[in-house]
Amino acid sequence: MTANFDLSGMNELIARLNSMGREDGEQIEEKALKAGAKVVRDAIEEATPVSALPKNHAKDHIVISEVTDGKVSIGGGKDQFYLQFVEFGTSKQTAQPFMSTAFNRTKDEAKKEMSRVIRNELNL
Repeated sequence: MTANFDLSGMNELIARLNSMGREDGEQIEEKALKAGAKVVRDAIEEATPVSALPKNHAKDHIVISEVTDGKVSIGGGKDQFYLQFVEFGTSKQTAQPFMSTAFNRTKDEAKKEMSRVIRNELNL
């Protein structure tokens, strides 16, 4: 289970920046996506169920992917495949939709953070 961010309109923004002589459009896009993803990742970490056992917990392994084609993913690391069972449930376990709830709760805040980064990088 991963949450995905797609910064719509970035291709147009990068093209406009390049036409203005700015060659850092893709770097700005990456910074903005990572900043927005961090907002969501922090919320997912906070919402991830934790057992009372003194052990390594899934919340310690929520990661942000590299930016690829204007998209970034947030979710459990490669060894955290079982989070999908917690999120969606199984035939014997009730769903605990912590990731989708955290994403939906923070997506507007994440968009604002991405906008802030873009404005800051463009000195607007």
